Amino acid sequence: MPIPRIPRAFAPTRAAAAMGRRLPPLVVLRAPRGYGKTSVAASWLASPEMSGVTRSWLTVPEGPVSAADLWTAVHDTWVEDGIALAETVPTTGSLRAVLRRLDRRLVLVIDGLHHVHDTAVDDELVGLVQDHELFHLVVTTRAHRPIERLGPATVDAGVLRVRDLSLDDAETRAFAGRLGLPLTPPEASALRADLIGWPALVRAVVLDSARRPDGSLDIELPPVEHYVGAVLHDADFAPYFRLATALAVPGTFTREDIRRLAGEPARDGLFDDLVEANLVTAVGPGPTYAMAPPIRAAAAHVLEREDPARFRLLHALSAGDGPVIVALEHAAKAGAWPIAIGLVEDHWAELLREHAPRLRDVVARMPDDVVASSARLVLAREHILDVHTAARAEHVLRSGRLTPGGWSGRAPSMTERLSRRSGAASVPRSHLARQPVDEAPVDDEVRGAVPELLVEWSLDQLYAGDVVGAAYGFATAARRAGADGGAYREAATGAAVALALLGHLGDAEGWLRAAAEANGEVRDLERAARPLVEATIATLRLDDAAEVLRVPARSPLAPLVAAARLVVAHGALHRGDPAGGLPEVASLSVTLDPGSAELGLVVRAATSLRCDLHLVAGEYDRCAALLAPIPGLVPNRARHAFYVGAYDEALRLTQRADGDAGLAPCASLELLVIRACAAWRTGDEERALASLSTAVALAADVGVLLPFLSVPRGDLDAIAAGHPAVQRFLDAPRLASASSPYPEPLRASQLSAAERRVLEHLAGPRSLAQVARSLYLSESTVKTHVQRIYRKLGVATRAAAVARARELGLLDDRSGDR
Repeated sequence: MPIPRIPRAFAPTRAAAAMGRRLPPLVVLRAPRGYGKTSVAASWLASPEMSGVTRSWLTVPEGPVSAADLWTAVHDTWVEDGIALAETVPTTGSLRAVLRRLDRRLVLVIDGLHHVHDTAVDDELVGLVQDHELFHLVVTTRAHRPIERLGPATVDAGVLRVRDLSLDDAETRAFAGRLGLPLTPPEASALRADLIGWPALVRAVVLDSARRPDGSLDIELPPVEHYVGAVLHDADFAPYFRLATALAVPGTFTREDIRRLAGEPARDGLFDDLVEANLVTAVGPGPTYAMAPPIRAAAAHVLEREDPARFRLLHALSAGDGPVIVALEHAAKAGAWPIAIGLVEDHWAELLREHAPRLRDVVARMPDDVVASSARLVLAREHILDVHTAARAEHVLRSGRLTPGGWSGRAPSMTERLSRRSGAASVPRSHLARQPVDEAPVDDEVRGAVPELLVEWSLDQLYAGDVVGAAYGFATAARRAGADGGAYREAATGAAVALALLGHLGDAEGWLRAAAEANGEVRDLERAARPLVEATIATLRLDDAAEVLRVPARSPLAPLVAAARLVVAHGALHRGDPAGGLPEVASLSVTLDPGSAELGLVVRAATSLRCDLHLVAGEYDRCAALLAPIPGLVPNRARHAFYVGAYDEALRLTQRADGDAGLAPCASLELLVIRACAAWRTGDEERALASLSTAVALAADVGVLLPFLSVPRGDLDAIAAGHPAVQRFLDAPRLASASSPYPEPLRASQLSAAERRVLEHLAGPRSLAQVARSLYLSESTVKTHVQRIYRKLGVATRAAAVARARELGLLDDRSGDR
């Protein structure tokens, strides 16, 4: 028979190439289909080393094939190749006669020995190799054969198994490149790990994959399921089918789990074969085993499609194993809804905090009657895990509907007009109309539990820093409370807290009044939250803040008290008492557990206060260092840029100053007044007046005044000159009698791009001549830039220039390494 054609992109693994170079008298290649056994053998026969060797190839037809059939096929192949004369009844004796007449090496490849059901031929094949020095035999097989054991015990033999035929990272990368998909080393490593180096899988996936427009890799995995399915249905794989599909159900398992999952037969030998074939690998101590995720998914799909009852049973057996989210997913796939509900009820906080996307998938698969039986599941499906909840929350807040009375038909306020002008309030109607809790077929007990759970969730959102989401959640809880006055008071006070922190002071007062007027008991949340609302409103309006309630340090409500104290301290700072904020910042380590998951709101508030304390003290570098590791806090970043004289950066940070006025008017006001002053100092009087006018209108609408004390009063008066309405607002008693605690912004002119490049090199040890060479400039040009840098930074030496630049945030820690 002709030697099979070698695929264009094929290259043997290092182990296979090394075996081919020495080619012992007997070589056995054993692996499942798709490991390139045929291509490896063909590449050996096609190599230059075989130019003086007689080569013969026999592909065994799909079985069952008898011993007599095999000897006849070998004889016919040798006749076709001109090695033997035709015999009437070929036998091993006639084949031995041919081998005795050999005068040069003969290499015979028997491809597919696993189709020969009579394993006695293995001993005879080894005997042929042993008795005839010029005869070399290469066999490929997908199944265990005696020849794999007999050969090495009798003759010089080599055996290549899955580990020898699997691609490593470098081989995977080279293989993909030859198939037209260049990979980076990390991409090749990840692909090799996912596909266990299985060459046929790598080929199938790479041929169906491509680069996205952004350059990322778009891996297509459907070919994996197709190929793995074919392997599972191989006749030679039949003894392993039940075990392999069973082990595809659990994420991980131990040997002790095997009999429980697979039942009989579950012999250790079958499992060891799967391990040797790399279909199962050790992934942890014990040891713990698992399948590669794409292969596991493919095998599980085969089981679900062909034996759904067994699929559900295996998932039910696995529902008590492993992490809670894994157990929950097993319960859902098994349709074991009582187990699923129990897991949700027992591990609610953990599932929401750590596994929300996976929990969403599980809840989406649950039947409606199952969801309706649990208040937590109702809440999860209709609010917490609804992907449109965030958009809905923003919409109702921007449109002014997040009030105790909802939309009242009144004229839109300034904040609402700003929201519409920014275009940010455009949300698809389909995201907003659905409020299925009202229609869900739930009983009164379940429905009655929803508001309290909504309050718990909203409090978690507030602590995490999602104040908009918290406001919507609390308001929704109040709407769901019905006749439960205590639940309503608690939810209404929560809504007041969130809205006050955002700067919606009138709406916050409305919710606070609604809570006070409701019939019902006063609960702990209301006791702790009301002082925070009152302190926030008073501070933002420049009124005197009330004394803040104190609760035990370990109370779940301690973050609310800490936030209130920080609000009061912030007010003290802006009223000219910088020391007023220091005790609150220092006491945080005592008040709260630093490892708590509830510190998002408090950490951000404390960081903001610390930054402002540093700015008031002129410690600009310490402010920059505080801001560096924490995302967001845009008003603090803009204020820092303004006070160090980086006005262009301040303008960049405030370019969307009014975009979120409908969500967070307080933060928008901070940005607007900074933008106005930064524009004024860069000579853009029109932009300065527009920003200040918007700020004044917004402040008049919501009653927030504190941000006007965070910028120089002289700048505000200069911008307002000739504009009576703006000036009248600034001259109102509470603003006119207050003064900003911040020092005059540094008056460093903006450095040019060329000067910034030179400045970055001044932080290092190089001389000016060396700096000039590295920048491809003349030394005189560099000296001119240096003199301008000194003048703009107000310094006289190189060291002072570097120190001032670091203070202004113009240099990072890597400057000087150049």
